[in-house]
Amino acid sequence: MLTPDKAARRLMQHAHGFEPIQDGRIYIEVFNGASLFGDKGTPAEYTAGLDHGIHKAG
Repeated sequence: MLTPDKAARRLMQHAHGFEPIQDGRIYIEVFNGASLFGDKGTPAEYTAGLDHGIHKAG
């Protein structure tokens, strides 16, 4: 099981691997698929990582 910090770092790795679209944005669906299906993460790990990353970013 991933800690929130490790899950947030993994989400950031995914973010750097995708091409931004309008105004530097990345669709959240990109993270959903990569985290839940590619990494075989649980929804709880994904949510914890996303929340942790947002909290750290301010």
